[in-house]
Amino acid sequence: MFGILPAYGFFLRHAAGIEFNNVEIAYMKEDRRPAFVLDAVKGIDLEHVKMQKASGIPAIVLLHVEDFSVYRSSPVPDAHGEKADRKEM
Repeated sequence: MFGILPAYGFFLRHAAGIEFNNVEIAYMKEDRRPAFVLDAVKGIDLEHVKMQKASGIPAIVLLHVEDFSVYRSSPVPDAHGEKADRKEM
C-alpha cells in the first residue's frame, strides 16, 4: 500500500505530542534503514528506547522537528533540542 518506508521501526510525519517509553525495536535480519524517521514532528520524547542499528546508519533521523528529547536510549546518547531541520543520531 505504501511501498518501502524510510524507517524499519517508526516513520512519523506531521505529528505532535509523541512519547515512546520502554520500547524495544529490533529487526530479524540487518536492515540498512534507521529505527526512527521523524518528519515535521513537534514535541517528541524517547525514553528507555532500545534500537538496533546497522554500522554507518543513524538510529534516528530528524527532519524539521521541534522540541525533541532522547533519554536513556541505546545506542543514542541523551539529547534535547528546540529545533532540527536535519539531524542524524
